[in-house]
Amino acid sequence: MASLPHRVRLGWWYQTALLGQREYLTANPVRVSAITLLPRAILQTVFIVLLGELAGGGELRRYALAGATALTITLCTVVGITEVPSTDKAYGTFWRIRFGRLAPFTVFLLRSWPQPVVGFCISVITLLAVAPFDPGATIGQAAVLLPCFALLALTTSAVGLAGAAFAVGRRADVLVGNVLAYLTMLCSGAVIPPGRSHWVDAMGALLPMRHGLTAARAWQAGLPFAGELAAEVAVGAGWFVVAWVLVTYQVHRARTTGDDDYA
Repeated sequence: MASLPHRVRLGWWYQTALLGQREYLTANPVRVSAITLLPRAILQTVFIVLLGELAGGGELRRYALAGATALTITLCTVVGITEVPSTDKAYGTFWRIRFGRLAPFTVFLLRSWPQPVVGFCISVITLLAVAPFDPGATIGQAAVLLPCFALLALTTSAVGLAGAAFAVGRRADVLVGNVLAYLTMLCSGAVIPPGRSHWVDAMGALLPMRHGLTAARAWQAGLPFAGELAAEVAVGAGWFVVAWVLVTYQVHRARTTGDDDYA
């Protein structure tokens, strides 16, 4: 790769990203997503917000609103990204990626970009739809959440890529994606405030979303938030490294055994 002209590499990156867009739209047409994924995200958020109000009144309802909206991102990132490498495995094309000029991790990363973008868009639409459930909220308070949601779309994509890379070597892509999604949701502090369970807090510190939501709530309250925001970036970067290590291991394993059809 070092000997390739920069323009050639950019062209390959662009074509790979374009392939990811085509793959996503083929599997998830806009009209189908609009009548399936979006209503699911809105109804899930409304359910969690109303449950929070029943359990703790207006204060918990307001607390759950930001968290429940952020959780909709995981429908596309943590769960959806596992479909990228599992598709190559299902159709027996993983070996082509291994022999390509682009690194396999780069290929998976570039083909996964639609998931965080769609996840962010869904969270924004959901926030607009569910915001009336909190009459005390202002437009400024809601707008503060948008950059945090953009960051969470990236950090949850990192854990999704790690889970996808792990699942390439096993018939467990659905299991791994859902387990990571539910662990992220449980430990994020989106609905259950921190301090209620030590093991949940401990896992949340190592998973994306916990620090980002804490930073968003601190920002809304006018409190310092830079430390938590930096922690969210660090957690996301750590999971990207884990994903790279797992993909590298899977490629090495395939080259060593000469077999991409893992059991």
